[in-house]
Amino acid sequence: MARKQCDALWQQSFRHPLVQGIKNGTLPLEQFRFYIKQDAYYVREFAKLHGMVAAQSDDADVVATLLKIGLGLAEGELQLHQKLFQTLEISEQEWKTFQPAPDAYGYISHLYHVVSKGSLGHSLAALMPCPWLYYEIGLQLKDAQPKEQIYREWIIEYSGEGIEKNMEIERALWDETSRWASDEERREMIHIFMQSSYYEYRFWEMAARLKDWPTYGQGEQTYDRKSAVD
Repeated sequence: MARKQCDALWQQSFRHPLVQGIKNGTLPLEQFRFYIKQDAYYVREFAKLHGMVAAQSDDADVVATLLKIGLGLAEGELQLHQKLFQTLEISEQEWKTFQPAPDAYGYISHLYHVVSKGSLGHSLAALMPCPWLYYEIGLQLKDAQPKEQIYREWIIEYSGEGIEKNMEIERALWDETSRWASDEERREMIHIFMQSSYYEYRFWEMAARLKDWPTYGQGEQTYDRKSAVD
């Protein structure tokens, strides 16, 4: 039900110029470079969030499953990001001083806010759009052969069996949790699912437009966050 109600929003992600640019190999590397740094930050926090959500269950199997997924994210996708960092020449110093852009920060803040309330069903609703959406994007892009090797590697990662398996496991957990929820709780879960789906769309927009924190101040006193750490 949640997926169907958010379909129009998901279609915007599928059609987004950044996603299509990866598929066709036409995406400027500057935009992809910006995206990868934001995504590496997101995945790091997403892995940690799985540990927090695991603590919300008293079922040993559920705890073990969520911890395993979190560990897999930390080891698997982050290895991909490290490889892409080398290709994109993102230095250790650049990553050390990195700060997430507003939409990436907002998305992760949303997830922590939901998870902090301690409801397993709500937490899973917040986490689900990420693996589910990327799985569907991977299916749509799996036969694409963009000229840029870096885009082919990204497509291989998100059209593989690993993301499908994690998505199906988490979806089954959410289905089981939802089975015992009240109508009001289900409505709240759908709303949370929609919020995360919206942030997924905003993530593409952020990277395509290179939307970072603005500089602010007056005249020569203008403050730039990046220069402040030099």
